Amino acid sequence: MTALSILIALSQAPAAGRELTRTETESRARRDLTVRLGVPAPDVRVVASDSRTWPDPRLGCVARRGVEEPVPVPGYRIVLDADGKRYTYHTDLTGRIVYCEESLKRLLPMLR
Repeated sequence: MTALSILIALSQAPAAGRELTRTETESRARRDLTVRLGVPAPDVRVVASDSRTWPDPRLGCVARRGVEEPVPVPGYRIVLDADGKRYTYHTDLTGRIVYCEESLKRLLPMLR
C-alpha cells in the first residue's frame, strides 16, 4: 500500500455529526478489507479491537511532517484476520479508517 492509498482511506467521508460505535467502525474496517482482498465477508474476522487516542488526524499510520502541533484524536485500533494473516486498521470516531501497512508501521519511529 502506498502513501497515496493511505491518504485516500483518510479522506473517506465521515458520518455527519455523530460518533460511530466500536461495532460500526469494526464493520467499516471489515468491509474495506473484504474489498481490498477480494474475499467474502465471512472470511474476515475481528481478532482485537481497543480504544486509542491517536497523536493527530493521521491516526498514527502516517508520519507527521514539519512542526505542527499534535491534536489528540480518539478512535480505535482494529486488528482483522483473513486467511491467517493479520491486518491493522486505525479509526477515529467519525468513521474515518486507515489501513496501516506493516512496513509503514516499522518506519514510523524513524520518520518522527
